[in-house]
Amino acid sequence: MLIKRLDHVNIRTRDLPPVVAFYRDILELEERDPPSNLDKTMVRWMYDHKDDPIVHISTPGALSEHGVYDKITGTTGGLDHVAFQCIGFDALVERMKKHNVPWRENRVEVIKMTQVFIHDPTGVQIELNVFDQDPNPEG
Repeated sequence: MLIKRLDHVNIRTRDLPPVVAFYRDILELEERDPPSNLDKTMVRWMYDHKDDPIVHISTPGALSEHGVYDKITGTTGGLDHVAFQCIGFDALVERMKKHNVPWRENRVEVIKMTQVFIHDPTGVQIELNVFDQDPNPEG
């Protein structure tokens, strides 16, 4: 087996609209309907610029017809954060200010990268990494 890349992250919430708005307005992902076997009022998929649905947002019960996974436990186990590689540090900071999103900044000089840490409405920590020079200009 070979893992090529992270496929997607699923965020579960009881209040879908503000979580969708966060990923749409703050991270500039495009909101779309999920596959037709899923209820679009309970599940939203967020697409990146390459047309990949990298963040799935669902409500309890949306992914299980038998209700087995209906509970939100309040913990994600060992998951600490989800990281995205980004371009455009100034635009990123401007968006945080525009939407009144608190952030913490960290500079990693050895690899010429600035990290911006924020939290989505469910409490998931998001790490936004902006390199001084884009290491993947094709992507």
